Amino acid sequence: MHEALCNCRPYNCLYAGSECSVTEDIPFLVFHCFGQYFCLHFEAFQLGMSPVYMAFLRFMVDEADARNYSYSLEVGANGRKLIWEGTLRSIRDSHRKVRDSHDGLIIQRR
Repeated sequence: MHEALCNCRPYNCLYAGSECSVTEDIPFLVFHCFGQYFCLHFEAFQLGMSPVYMAFLRFMVDEADARNYSYSLEVGANGRKLIWEGTLRSIRDSHRKVRDSHDGLIIQRR
């Protein structure tokens, strides 16, 4: 039981939509920036009847530490811009949990 909850346990594969069973240490799974490790997710899914894209960022710390940080994502074209400002999510939160809570930049697909 300790191994399933321990903060020192390996991280699961971060590929969105994957049920991959691969586990690895942080440097092999994510990008390094400002002395920290992050993982940017970009996923297509259905929100009700609407096809959407969603982007969000996860931080390689536990949930309590991740909530102490915020971030912003920006996408723009043709003189228009969408900006998302949110609180970082922990890498221990699954991409499905974050997606289902709609806690990220949501862009409608055409």
